Amino acid sequence: MIGKGAQYLTAAGFGRYRITAASLGSAKVIWPEWLTAATKQAIMAAFGVDGPAVIAATNEYLNGIAASDKAKATALASYINEDPMLVCSLGLEPTLTTLSSMPSRRLTTTSSTFYNTGVYYTGEPAVAEVDMQCTQSGYIGTIGVMQYQCPVHNSRRLVKWERIGGTCYIYEDGVLKTQVSYSNYQGNFGLLKLGQNDGWYGSNAGGYVFSAKLYKNGVIQTHVVPFRRNNKVGFLDLLNGNFGLATNGNEFTESYVLQDGSTWTPPTP
Repeated sequence: MIGKGAQYLTAAGFGRYRITAASLGSAKVIWPEWLTAATKQAIMAAFGVDGPAVIAATNEYLNGIAASDKAKATALASYINEDPMLVCSLGLEPTLTTLSSMPSRRLTTTSSTFYNTGVYYTGEPAVAEVDMQCTQSGYIGTIGVMQYQCPVHNSRRLVKWERIGGTCYIYEDGVLKTQVSYSNYQGNFGLLKLGQNDGWYGSNAGGYVFSAKLYKNGVIQTHVVPFRRNNKVGFLDLLNGNFGLATNGNEFTESYVLQDGSTWTPPTP
């Protein structure tokens, strides 16, 4: 089980963390104990000759976090030891020298295979950010604000919903795409309830989700990434350690993609 330290996994501790002299102070934390033999074997098997670079970058990432909050780093290390391919979701590219880009991990979503965080809105200022790729046009419901028509753009984009006052603004890669009144607002739908064909969301959007964050009043509520537990693939919430599968008894499909769009398959160790 993941320890209490998971509660400290806040937005400030994640993203593309760069270890610096200022962040470490005068005494760098030496903390290599996080890596189990099984994790090392899995990473070496998956990345081959680049395995040592991935291990070194991950260790540097954890050392940097541990310098200010060892409980947070311990919780993250627990996740990595449970599922070594979580390293594909950590944004380690800046610290790697032998890999041109880290593979990105994604889960396939459809109208019947989706994830509901259970974080609902009843009028609070709301923001959701979903790193995603649409492969089937349709409506995507995210924070109970509106139907968003997702085109088949077949490219990875950061889609952001932001509700301010009586208007919801939707951005793709920082560019405003549309804004609508949320007079049709319903507050009982959670983030990543994608393309559910229930009469309000409309038709069947589908594609890939790489990660997602949801905020209330500027405070992050959930930060989910793909994760494997007990041979089941779902989303892990890095803020509290909760793990969730797809609804309705369906299962997500896991895949990996490189920066050039080609797929990557980690071998079984």
